[in-house]
Amino acid sequence: MYIRRRFSKTFINKISFILPLETVISGEGVELLPKGKELITLCPFHKEINASFTVVPHKQIYRCFGCGESGGIFSFIMKYKGLDFIDTVIYLCEEYGISYPKHKQRKRKKRRNEKNPLPLKE
Repeated sequence: MYIRRRFSKTFINKISFILPLETVISGEGVELLPKGKELITLCPFHKEINASFTVVPHKQIYRCFGCGESGGIFSFIMKYKGLDFIDTVIYLCEEYGISYPKHKQRKRKKRRNEKNPLPLKE
């Protein structure tokens, strides 16, 4: 049996709108330094000497010019914490006090397969 929770696109967009990427990255202990309209730091995903990890606040994206890692709020937490998408949404909601819908979880039925075939009529 598999249990899966889903969130609407509207709810996901709401989280992206409410939580600035730079706040989330800083909240994980990554120190961001201003450089023009962007923020830079050492990449949290690989070892480096020069800061090549850039956050663009007005676009809500990040990119590391050293390792090529890039994305937004959800991909950062997924990579940084090693979570899947659903757990990332729940983590952000709980960490930043955002209430999220508690769905009734539905159990998926297992598919019948060769090990569990339909009974034959005699």
